[in-house]
Amino acid sequence: NPQCAVILHPEDEAGDTLLWKATVDLPRGKNITYRYFQGSFLEPKTIDGPCQVIIHKWETHLPARSITPLDNISIDDGLFGVFDDVESVDSGWLTCQTEIRLRLHFSEKPPVSITKKKFKKSRFRVKLTLEGLEEEEEDDDDDDRLSPVLHHKMANTLETSLISDTEYKSRHSQPECGYGLQPDRWTEYTIQTMEPDNLELIFDFFEEDLSETVIQGDEIPGHVGSACLLSSTLEESGKSTGILTLPIMSRISRKTIGKVRVDYIIIKPINGFSCDMEVSYAKYWRPRTGLDVGHRGALLKFEKIPYASLKNAAKHGAAFVEFDVHLSRDHIPIIYHDLTCCIAMKKVCSLDIYLTNMSQMGNGKKKWFSRKHCLSGAYAVFSCVFLCYLNTLKFLVRESLILPSMLLYLSASGLFVFCFLINI
Repeated sequence: NPQCAVILHPEDEAGDTLLWKATVDLPRGKNITYRYFQGSFLEPKTIDGPCQVIIHKWETHLPARSITPLDNISIDDGLFGVFDDVESVDSGWLTCQTEIRLRLHFSEKPPVSITKKKFKKSRFRVKLTLEGLEEEEEDDDDDDRLSPVLHHKMANTLETSLISDTEYKSRHSQPECGYGLQPDRWTEYTIQTMEPDNLELIFDFFEEDLSETVIQGDEIPGHVGSACLLSSTLEESGKSTGILTLPIMSRISRKTIGKVRVDYIIIKPINGFSCDMEVSYAKYWRPRTGLDVGHRGALLKFEKIPYASLKNAAKHGAAFVEFDVHLSRDHIPIIYHDLTCCIAMKKVCSLDIYLTNMSQMGNGKKKWFSRKHCLSGAYAVFSCVFLCYLNTLKFLVRESLILPSMLLYLSASGLFVFCFLINI
């Protein structure tokens, strides 16, 4: 349980390496398993309540570190995240903070559209900045890093990820002019905050060719414009996922020169559910090529429409389309298919059989039917059962020889009844 963690204190610092130590009393002869993690401790909400722990990184080795103390010993566990010469570190989970993810990609169309003719064929770089945050004094940065004290709230964090088919990069800092937008790469911004409705997100757009100065004498060359997004807009919408279109304003004239299309998703912790560090393979990801599987209800507005979902999945190149298990009319289970539906037509037997002849057969008197034999109500049920056995869709019967009760039974059996009149 991270809330019962033992805080390590820094002792010596040599270059880039910082030594952390702690003295712990353990029961003699009992096997103890433990893990190291980096995190922040927040003040408890109540006087006697437990403190909230925000885990930034933690060790995720399948066998955790262990010790069986028999005497007073001193252990050197080496580097953080390295155990048995294997490095395995993963990010933590949400406890009391909210995560906002913003994505820029070329899946359907370019995310940035500039109406100004000068930038019609330009390629752009984007930098995201969080505004309106409380900045700590630089003099206290070192003291806070070396002093594990309780904080009132968590500082907002911003992480930038560049995702493509061949590589994945994650950075907590951005270049001065941001990262370039490429058709084969997604740009994702991950923001963690305890105040999801009190953030101002500024997108700054720069021309890819930074050698060309957009504004003469500008300190930042290539700056085209900016777009602003208030996090309260996402909270007030009541949706956890969606797409926003923001206007791009010119830096000098403050006129609209284009727009940016941003996908967003809001992630919050599950109420009443707590995680621990006992199981480390919950987020285990095997390094292999992923398989894109579309869902039958993939569309947001048209849910559970097979044709529209198949068309949408085929458009963006899905490998399969997931289906719930269905039974066809001939009781064949359908689990999944690869966008190819095979249809086979089966011709059902259709015979013109008189109901009176069926009655004669049921009576067992004749092997060949006579049209002069009158129908008796006692053999009507047998006739219908035999017709169903032959998989017959229709038969002929004289109108004067069928009773209303028989007609109801035949209709309930799924048969079509054709009556004909005889002129007397």
